[in-house]
Amino acid sequence: MDKTIVDPEDLRVLILAPTGEDAPLIQRVLTEAGIWSLMCRSLPQVTDTLTTGAGAVLLAQEALQSNELQAFVAALEAQPPWSDLPITVLTRCGSTQWALQKVSEQFQKIGNLTLLERPLHALALTSVLRVALRSRARQYHVRDLVERLTASQIALHEKISDLEQFQDVVVGRELKMMELEKQLEELKDRQTAHKEGSPDLHR
Repeated sequence: MDKTIVDPEDLRVLILAPTGEDAPLIQRVLTEAGIWSLMCRSLPQVTDTLTTGAGAVLLAQEALQSNELQAFVAALEAQPPWSDLPITVLTRCGSTQWALQKVSEQFQKIGNLTLLERPLHALALTSVLRVALRSRARQYHVRDLVERLTASQIALHEKISDLEQFQDVVVGRELKMMELEKQLEELKDRQTAHKEGSPDLHR
């Protein structure tokens, strides 16, 4: 089985936690756990960065109040069939059921959503993100399988087309040979008939 080679940027965690020192603290925790991350300043930056590669997205609940959320969700909905980018939302401490339900509704068309209530232990955060990144790595494996399958199908269609063209040439040549043979037979028949119908001048 071919091993999937993933670009490091494709497995980085995009962090958007605009309140206080949350983002630097989260990044420090992830770095110590061996997880590469990138701090983003705004939701539009997160959306734009998706095009250059991401393994997971970590958002603070307060970042979801932005007017740019619709564009972010639209980018997630436009993912190719193999892709289901993991999204983790850090909810506020003591968030009501209504508030949590609202967060879920904002991502109702996105299946890969995890809610984590703050405050949370560093181990809980890294554990959730490791699972998310393993899931993302499997998605890249599926992507590569689909690409290889597509390439194989294209190559197969090209070979079939070449064989069909070759068959057309061979069949066409055979038909021409048969036509030539038929014409030769007709010519021989005419020559034979001509000889048989000619008077014998030596009698």
